[in-house]
Amino acid sequence: MLTTLGNVIKDAHASASAKLPAGLVLSLAAYGIHPQSFLRELIGTVIMIGFTFPAGKWIGADSLPVAWACHAIGVILADKIGGGYHVNPAVSTTMYVLGEVDYNECYARIAGAMAGGILSFPFYLMVTDATGLTPLGGPDFSPEISVDAFISECVATCLVSVVFPRISRLSFLILYIVFR
Repeated sequence: MLTTLGNVIKDAHASASAKLPAGLVLSLAAYGIHPQSFLRELIGTVIMIGFTFPAGKWIGADSLPVAWACHAIGVILADKIGGGYHVNPAVSTTMYVLGEVDYNECYARIAGAMAGGILSFPFYLMVTDATGLTPLGGPDFSPEISVDAFISECVATCLVSVVFPRISRLSFLILYIVFR
């Protein structure tokens, strides 16, 4: 019985992974756990990437204030549409640790954000190819800057998940009320 089930799972995985980007199958599998949170995070992430990554490339290339305004609008829209201030797995994890969301919602939000990122970059690459716009930067690895990027991401994650909540849970409550 377990062997048969294992073979079914193995065949389904092989079929899906041949047609879908790596990681998307796992992310989509979480949809059923908490569908509303999954979809809101997915949509919020697509919006956030669509507004924050083009800032300074597609919008505001000649104007830093315009680029920052585009970035800010993207963050606000993503937060509002994404159902709060998550749109980042570190924030979802922090909200779980603080008891603001349960495990299933946290898992679905993280999976939705990951699916949104996995789907966004190929989509926006198609947009840049079709329109001749400057390609977005995105998931990339460069040995020359890997240590700096790693340190930057670690510091940002610590700020988002450890320092900010400790400064004041009231600030998260205010963000929750404003963006909910």
